[in-house]
Amino acid sequence: MAINILSWNVNRLNSPIKRTKCLDYLRCKKVSIALIQESHLKSVDMHHFQNKYFKVIFSSSAVNKTKGVLIVSKRNIVFSIIRSELLHRSQASKSDSMISGCFNSFLQHSNICDVWHLQNDGARDYTFFSDRHECYSRIDYLLMSPSLIPYISKFDILPIILSDHSLIITVHL
Repeated sequence: MAINILSWNVNRLNSPIKRTKCLDYLRCKKVSIALIQESHLKSVDMHHFQNKYFKVIFSSSAVNKTKGVLIVSKRNIVFSIIRSELLHRSQASKSDSMISGCFNSFLQHSNICDVWHLQNDGARDYTFFSDRHECYSRIDYLLMSPSLIPYISKFDILPIILSDHSLIITVHL
């Protein structure tokens, strides 16, 4: 059985219509597990992003309608969440190179990699468009252990829909 994992910065799920459209899209793409960022849902509202096909298995949010992440899975998938503090917050820095250096150091020490970059060496594709700066950038990643890469049969950056970010999907066999 193939497992489809999707990473998606949804840029707010406060609208019932948008939540329904997002859940319908997950079902249409046969997603097994969805890693959702920027839900902007309060803790008490996280249960709104589930239906008869998908359930929220992990969530983290702010008290107000900002930030927020969710892990959503098909209802027929059973597994356990093991919490780990791999990445600790550091002082905010205005230096992009310093932040990139810290991120790259984290990747090396954690033995995880950017799968899309490994499979598309030298290619360029973008996951975000900034209207304000009129430029594209790749700020969304799906990171995993290199030992899992042989099990990936497909990895794509999908078009931007219902958000200001592209979706990232991978199929594991």
